[in-house]
Amino acid sequence: MSDWIEEYKKEVGPPFEFDQFARNASTQNIWVNGIPIGIIVYTTSFDTLSIHIMWIKKEYRNQLRESCRYLANWIKEEGFNFVEIIADLRVAKWLERNLKLKVKQKIYETDVNNLVDILEEK
Repeated sequence: MSDWIEEYKKEVGPPFEFDQFARNASTQNIWVNGIPIGIIVYTTSFDTLSIHIMWIKKEYRNQLRESCRYLANWIKEEGFNFVEIIADLRVAKWLERNLKLKVKQKIYETDVNNLVDILEEK
């Protein structure tokens, strides 16, 4: 798994706490045509599986739909009834269009100094 994490970090540059999170969460390879083309980092709660990170190697990104099909079947086989996908904005539109998903929540990130400045304005 650590090779996948290192490749992901090299490409995406995740936040500092990523290493600790990734090592304490569960992972699953994404298999398409017998080849591991990506990985998910996930957590579970009752009958819901939450995908925090889904990363596909660059040369296989044209197989995103097949990757999602594999994951949906795997999640169902594992006995989960619901899946929560925490997605980067770069893929959010694809998820909405191709998987017919509706946004339930948006996450905002800002510099805390900016936030303080805005809140101190009159």
